[in-house]
Amino acid sequence: MQQRVVSLFILSIVATGSAAKDNQQQLQQLRNQMHEIQSDLNDKQKRRQTMQQELMSTEKKIGHQSRELRKLDQKLAVQRQRIRVAKLQQGLNRNSLTSQRHTMERQIRAAYAIGRQDRLKLLLNQQNPAVAGRLMIYHDYFNRSRARQLDLIQDTLSKLQHAEREMTAEEEKMRALQARKQQEKSSLERSRSGRKKLLTKLNRKISSGDERLKELQEDEKKLQKLLAKIQNQNSQQSRFRSRKKPFQSRKGKMSWPTKGKFKARFGAKKRGGLKWDGVLISAPEGGDVKAVYHGKVVFADWLRGFGLMLILDHGDGYMTLYGHNQSLTRQTGDLVGSNEVVAVLGDSGGQTEPGVYFAMRHKGKPINPAKWFK
Repeated sequence: MQQRVVSLFILSIVATGSAAKDNQQQLQQLRNQMHEIQSDLNDKQKRRQTMQQELMSTEKKIGHQSRELRKLDQKLAVQRQRIRVAKLQQGLNRNSLTSQRHTMERQIRAAYAIGRQDRLKLLLNQQNPAVAGRLMIYHDYFNRSRARQLDLIQDTLSKLQHAEREMTAEEEKMRALQARKQQEKSSLERSRSGRKKLLTKLNRKISSGDERLKELQEDEKKLQKLLAKIQNQNSQQSRFRSRKKPFQSRKGKMSWPTKGKFKARFGAKKRGGLKWDGVLISAPEGGDVKAVYHGKVVFADWLRGFGLMLILDHGDGYMTLYGHNQSLTRQTGDLVGSNEVVAVLGDSGGQTEPGVYFAMRHKGKPINPAKWFK
């Protein structure tokens, strides 16, 4: 009996040891699985960061190409005007030449009426000195007039030839500019196509709402950090001081940076309980984004979540923000006037539709822009 009890005790110890071993194996398997999951998450996050860098690079490139196209359009407009002026001058020269030729013809006919004789023959053939004197005066007058007219015709011909050469040169420049514009446009379209594919991949990586919320929170923190940095720099350096009426005096009188439909208003809810600290105005791509009042550009670069962003300091702690632009027309340090174009409307910063993110700050704190505009 005692031997049987001892045997059962030994068996129970073996069984307990076996169970403990199984638990350790299961625990190790769980640890391995957790390590794989964490490794996969880290790898996924790195890939997303890489894609964000690629998105920034691509959207900056698009911004540069868009700016170059805008400059080319301006150059082409100037070139067309120069060609119009050259053609007008060419037409005036041709009209002048026609008029001068008609004058010359009349002079030749008048000279023919007097007689096709040179000065000496005219003098010898006349018996009456008074008549001879008058004919000599007429003869000298016609000769001088014809000489002047010939000089005018020659000068007009030279001007006409110069205008034609200039117009030909301007047309060649225009053709070169048009070819360059077409190349830039094709390059821009390729960049946009690449951006679209990249954005699709990036959105796939943000599969859950929690990930999207986390990213939005990080974007807002980066913006707040940037604004705090700008505020600090302004406090240490010379702040922008307006020579016109203060920004505060323009409350309720300003125009929005662009015309369009409001997709989001100040205070409206975002995902995850976040709220809009500005407005989102939907408008066609390529439109003008204008400064709401004169100020100084304190930031003009790409910022994650906001794309190509421009920030204006208006003095007295007031700043305005313009995000999601296709390209920026002004640089940091530039002074801009009220209603001056500062950017080209777009969809940078991961947007799928074109629009402008517009926000206002007073001493770093968001303020509702609705009461400030007409």
